[in-house]
Amino acid sequence: MKVRALHNDLNKLDPSLQNYAYGQGSSGIVDLTEGKEYTVYGTRDNKLGKFYFVLTDEINTKLPWWMPAGFFEVVNTKMPDSWKNHSWDGYGKETIKADPIYFDANLEFEDRTQKGFEIFDKMRKDAEEV
Repeated sequence: MKVRALHNDLNKLDPSLQNYAYGQGSSGIVDLTEGKEYTVYGTRDNKLGKFYFVLTDEINTKLPWWMPAGFFEVVNTKMPDSWKNHSWDGYGKETIKADPIYFDANLEFEDRTQKGFEIFDKMRKDAEEV
């Protein structure tokens, strides 16, 4: 799946999502380049909305981060065949669609552990080839 950044301005997002766009500067600009395409490594839907798991330009360059879908337009909807849905009651009813090896490793990504890097190396090939 591929998305293109429509903008990188927090002020253009729904205010309820502004705290969930990691890496914003004091001016409200996040670590995305307007017009640039990004590979999606997973999707997340919850009561706050939809998010895409992407590598950003300067801060999250080695491990992806969940960014609000409001920053993007979808340019390719094709997802890897390996992706599965995983649902639970986090932030209300929440569903993540990604490579199943991510489901038990989300904290490894957030904490930027060595295991997180190893898991991402296994995840990224399928996502980047579609």
